[in-house]
Amino acid sequence: MDYVYQAVGAFLLMYAITDYATQSIEIIFSGIALVALAIYFFPVAGLVPVAGAIFVITMILMIRGSKWTLIGAIALIPVSVYYMVTIQDPRVSGLLWMLIGAAFGIIDNVFMKSTAPGDIIITIILFVAAGPLAIPVYVAQVVYGKLFFERDYYGQRVYPMGTAVFVGYLTVAWALKYLVRTIPWILP
Repeated sequence: MDYVYQAVGAFLLMYAITDYATQSIEIIFSGIALVALAIYFFPVAGLVPVAGAIFVITMILMIRGSKWTLIGAIALIPVSVYYMVTIQDPRVSGLLWMLIGAAFGIIDNVFMKSTAPGDIIITIILFVAAGPLAIPVYVAQVVYGKLFFERDYYGQRVYPMGTAVFVGYLTVAWALKYLVRTIPWILP
């Protein structure tokens, strides 16, 4: 399983470097990652039809610039959690974490206006890879971003989310590795 974390770390490192250097991410890599995720999760998408429908409707609303996008993004979270509890399948769980990541990314980007559009993709990949551990990483990226990476960019105070997510990911991964080694009862 370590290779999965290393692969995710390498992917996030690529985003960290490009986001820090240019204040943007390479859309080609994002597109490849999203297509790969769509292909991987396609066989199990039929098991969660309501969550899939809400996601598609939310994306259409977001593209159209509708104020109803927030309702769709918020609705996506409890529906995904419901399916996660009722369907005990790792691939379905990964798909649902992807949808929860999309909801977090949409809420952060469209309504809080604290991220760029490419940051939604970083959030989706983070949630697919880390599952529930993405939540402390997501919180940590805000803290690290504001403390260490924030700068003026075209008259606004912003930070490169890719860099902050990578640092947050490393922090949570190292903390977990330490806890697992020192407290054996955490993982059976």
